[in-house]
Amino acid sequence: MGFRIFIWIGLIGLSFSSFSQLPSNAEVRFMRTVYQQHSADLAAHTRQRLVENAFLLHQAHQRFPSLVVRQATVGFNNHYHVRRYLLSAWQAQGWLDDNAIAPLALNPAYNDDWLRRTLGNYPADGALNQATVNKLAGIKLLDATALSNTLNMADFYQSMSMQIKYKLHQGDMSVFHSELQRWHRFRQSALLVSPLLKSHQLSLERLQDIALADILRPSLLTELGVQQTMHGSSGELERLKQDIKEQDIVAYYERHRERFRYIAKVRAYGVQFDQHEQAQKFYQQAKSQGFISAMGDKENVFGKQNSVLSRDNDSAPVFAKQLAFTLPTDTLSRPVRTPENKWLVLMSTEKAYEYYAKNSETVRYQAIEALAKEQAQQNYEAQFKAWRAHMEAAG
Repeated sequence: MGFRIFIWIGLIGLSFSSFSQLPSNAEVRFMRTVYQQHSADLAAHTRQRLVENAFLLHQAHQRFPSLVVRQATVGFNNHYHVRRYLLSAWQAQGWLDDNAIAPLALNPAYNDDWLRRTLGNYPADGALNQATVNKLAGIKLLDATALSNTLNMADFYQSMSMQIKYKLHQGDMSVFHSELQRWHRFRQSALLVSPLLKSHQLSLERLQDIALADILRPSLLTELGVQQTMHGSSGELERLKQDIKEQDIVAYYERHRERFRYIAKVRAYGVQFDQHEQAQKFYQQAKSQGFISAMGDKENVFGKQNSVLSRDNDSAPVFAKQLAFTLPTDTLSRPVRTPENKWLVLMSTEKAYEYYAKNSETVRYQAIEALAKEQAQQNYEAQFKAWRAHMEAAG
């Protein structure tokens, strides 16, 4: 197959910032407790997951920098998710007492009128202009702490989802207060657990990177083409598809010919009734004495086709035909309501199989999809192996 395995770390070099670190034993112990809240199997593979996550975070910084900040333009930024993740993680350790953190005393000058005037109208494109961002940056919401910088209105606003931003522009003070309290709780919680982090040989900076990597993991695996999601897309897979040649498709077809087998014809019989009771009675008779015998002189819905259905036979009733193709061989269906509000009982007795032609669109599509995924997996494994070897040698 005409592909190359790209070892990105060999092309772009390695960074040694905090996200390019293998997990320490202390970090593994911390995260094992977190994972135990979700799955014993996940907890059992904590170190492997954290090592892979560190690789994925490195990939994000090098290849998908926009993902490091925000995964979707309409959603919260990643730091918002990191704060929630760490609060949950600290609770899993038993380090937090909800009553130990006093609620934030809110500035009485902050009201709905102030909020509307401060933010102005919601921007048509959803993005504030730079002048407005600069103005908001001058509005202090929370004082600096030993672990956190001053929180200004610009940073507060930019972290929010599109839906929350819209509500803030409407002067929704309940949303403003709720989100500000969440931010306050994280900052105070970080101060509260700081001595515990130190005693457990942990740091807030590293835990933030570990949390971010875990949050980004599904998106990054999708981007790299090794995990598929319902709505996700992979630029890596699209790139690899462009490299697939005709001989690759033919070779894939020859290796996996059975995957391209399809039901070409079906021999089936069916009887339709107006009432469910009639259909149920016939069903019981067919079970006990056989379908053909029970059918007697009743009309066979496939009579015009002599009970032989093919995929290109358009004269057969569509719903009944579809059911006949999906029904296992020598299987009697229970009474099924049709779109015409009738009751249908079917029996499928034989199926004939054929193979898609190697130059058919079905073969091309499936082969290209499968080959691109295979290559993406090979690239991923090679890149991960090279990165890990480099990190272990350097460490």
